Amino acid sequence: MAISSLTNTSSLLSTLIQGRKDMDLLQRQLTTGKRADSYGGLDTAARVSVLSLRAETSAIAGYQTVIRDASLRIEIAEQTLGRFDDIAHQFKGDSFMDPFDLVDGQRTALQKNAATTFEEVVGLLNQDINGRQLFGGRQTDTPPAVSAKLMLQGDGTRAGLTQMIDERRQADLGASGLGRLAISAPAAATVRLEETVAGMPFGFQIAGATAEPSGVTLTGPAGAPKVLDVGFSATLPQAGEKIRVLLDLPDGSQEWLELKATNSATPAAGEFTIGADAATTAANFQTALQSGVSKLASTSLTAASAIKASQEFFAGSPSSPPLRVSGPPFDSATAQAAGTAANTVIWYQGDDGATPARQTALAKIDDSLVVGYGMRANESAITNLLGKLAALASMTFSASDTNAADRYHALGQRVGRALDYPAGVQSISDMRSELAGAHKAMENAATRHMTSSSLLEGLIGNQEQVSAEEVSVKLLALQTRLQATMETTALLSNLSLVNFLR
Repeated sequence: MAISSLTNTSSLLSTLIQGRKDMDLLQRQLTTGKRADSYGGLDTAARVSVLSLRAETSAIAGYQTVIRDASLRIEIAEQTLGRFDDIAHQFKGDSFMDPFDLVDGQRTALQKNAATTFEEVVGLLNQDINGRQLFGGRQTDTPPAVSAKLMLQGDGTRAGLTQMIDERRQADLGASGLGRLAISAPAAATVRLEETVAGMPFGFQIAGATAEPSGVTLTGPAGAPKVLDVGFSATLPQAGEKIRVLLDLPDGSQEWLELKATNSATPAAGEFTIGADAATTAANFQTALQSGVSKLASTSLTAASAIKASQEFFAGSPSSPPLRVSGPPFDSATAQAAGTAANTVIWYQGDDGATPARQTALAKIDDSLVVGYGMRANESAITNLLGKLAALASMTFSASDTNAADRYHALGQRVGRALDYPAGVQSISDMRSELAGAHKAMENAATRHMTSSSLLEGLIGNQEQVSAEEVSVKLLALQTRLQATMETTALLSNLSLVNFLR
């Protein structure tokens, strides 16, 4: 009996101790709302599940951080590109309509505005967002562009755009001012227009010709260099009939040089006097052709030359310096050579590798989704804007130059057409659309992550957290059991043989 009593007492004491532990646990759960203070307090299945779910939430948190940082950069980039788009639209319209009115003796108000805007664009390309450059491709720690002043003016040792425009102008016009063309009379009634050097990248290229007068014969253009002969016969042109020559210009544009026959002894610009015979008419035509080519060279060719020089300058990069005229002398140059970092300003200093620009900055926003949002300042849409603003700002004029107004309008028309971004040419809007696509993908991913994170937290809660009501019920039940056990233990502790015999 004694042994049984002791055994029962020991068992009851163990129950009390375990009950006390269970009560402490339930009280902690009721206070904290957690099943355990650490993962070790969970059963094996719950522990594995919670650790796995926590890993997923951690990964989602990482994606959300990437999305937040990349979205900020994209938003600023979109604002910047939006400003570029506004500038392009503004100057596209103004360049076609701006009157020739020199406000400082050399430049118009539009040109001065172009110079200021050019500096603004360069500054925006060099903006730093939280220690990261936006327009340098993979090179994010240094500005991708040199200063606007250095680009335009150089530094005395290295040529800037203004010097390159002047060198190109000399090469395109040539020493005679006829755009590297020669005009002669190989026979009494024939006028010849010819290129001076075959395949030369400078000046006019003869592309074609038409003649309305039935007595005029056109031979060519043909050969290398190209030659065009205009032959007159006894059947003289009639007043109003036209002879037209099509010329290619360095910037890729074309111009028709039109000469109209007249009976006036004092022909206006673009006219030639019908003489008494073929030879006299041919001589008059030669004089008009000389004057027409000279004027076209001083206006459209000079404007096209500035545009071409700006295209070549802004095509330059550390791995591919811009092309320059081989000279001096420049007015007789027949070829180009790449500049060097020692003698030419290399305006773009960012990454210029073969990787597409958008892929130079990647954001992994989901387990299987990576979006690209990188940009380079030397993308064609941006260099087109830079080049046209710079060309417009760099050219100077003189009020005493009779061809100045026509040259200014020729330049403005080219700037306006280029900023219209024709089909097949990358535009600022194209860049904005690509970034908008990346931004939308990030927003969608962020929404998915928020939903997934909420679901995961719920699943984790099911494993880690407890119901206050359930714990309260368990606690009351435990208290009841402990009370009964304690009462039984008290009775057993008072049990003895004497009491038993009584």
